[in-house]
This record gives sequence, structure tokens and C-alpha cells, in this order.
Amino acid sequence: MSSTSADFQNLYQALRHSAARSPDALALAFEDRRYLYRDFHLRVQRAMAQLDQVWSLRKGDRILLAWGNHPAFCEVLFAALGLGIEVVPFSTKLKQAESEELVGHIAPRVVLFDATVQDWLKNTPDARAVSLSEWQAISLPEPLTRQPVPVNRDDTAVMMFTSGTTGEPKGAIITHNNLLCAIDAYTQKLNLTAADSTILAVP
Repeated sequence: MSSTSADFQNLYQALRHSAARSPDALALAFEDRRYLYRDFHLRVQRAMAQLDQVWSLRKGDRILLAWGNHPAFCEVLFAALGLGIEVVPFSTKLKQAESEELVGHIAPRVVLFDATVQDWLKNTPDARAVSLSEWQAISLPEPLTRQPVPVNRDDTAVMMFTSGTTGEPKGAIITHNNLLCAIDAYTQKLNLTAADSTILAVP
């Protein structure tokens, strides 16, 4: 029997289940790189250890994630969600003048940025700033194999900002329940199975 969102309390649990069920299946492809579920889950667990043990992030903290389309974005996203850390995806197309106030409202503990397009983010007040190249150079700790705190369906997973076309951008709160139900709807609507792959082209 295939699993549905009802089997999980958070998105990280869904990844862990997939890695245990199909460790040798393809989880992620990017350019010429391929990541099996076994390998991708291990990378996520090591990222969890970095966030929890090295950076001392805790449930309810926020990270601003502005790495664009890159496997590291996915690794940190799942790692943060497994720890109950709120992720704020941030467009790499936003300029400093139009988004400094927005970043101030987010009040992130950590800012993950791409120095080639948004170097100004390294100066975010009261936040640890880590560029994509710096992250790739980190020797990550041993994997964190357990979730240190419960992360439930009603906990905030992501804050997504609206485009602001009709006013100021607003932060929309998305829970783990929202994400899990969206996955179910997407899977059912497109009749997807474990044998299928999908292309994600959006930033």
C-alpha cells in the first residue's frame, strides 16, 4: 500500500520513509548530478546536524534561503523542516532597495545567499550569513539520525511572500499539513507513481 500525507507529521518524515522504502531510487537530478534517496537523505541528515549542533538553531527559528535552483537548497530545506525551523524562500531576483525592509520583517537567524547575485544579504543584521560557496566548502558533521523535537502537522514549515502586485508583499504561513496535502493532491491529480519523474523549472 502506498503512503499518503496522513502517515506523516512533517515533510522530513516523508523523505525518511521514501529513503527507507526505496534507497536506490532517484531522488534528485541537477545538471549532470544524480542523487539516490539513500544519498540525499544522508546529506539532509548531515545538514540537520550542522543547523542543530553547530549553528544552534532551534524550533521556531527562521532561515532565509536564497540559493536559487541548486541541490543544496533542497538539502537545507528538508533539514530545516526536520528540526521545526521555519524556512523563508527568497527570490534571487530581488534587489537590495526593494527587499531590505522585507528581510528586516523576517528577522532570520541565518541567511543563506548566493554571493554572485545578492552579496548585500551578507550584511543582514543579527544573522549568520553563509554563501552557497561557503556552504559547499563546509565539512558537515556526522548525520543527525533523530529529530530532537517533535514537529507536527500544524507547525509552520514555510513563509512565502506574495508578489506585492496589489500592495505590499505579505508573508503567507504554510504549515507541514499544507505541504503534505498539496503533495497528495498533486500526486492524485497527475496519477503519479514511484516510477515517474517530474521536472521542476520554477525558481
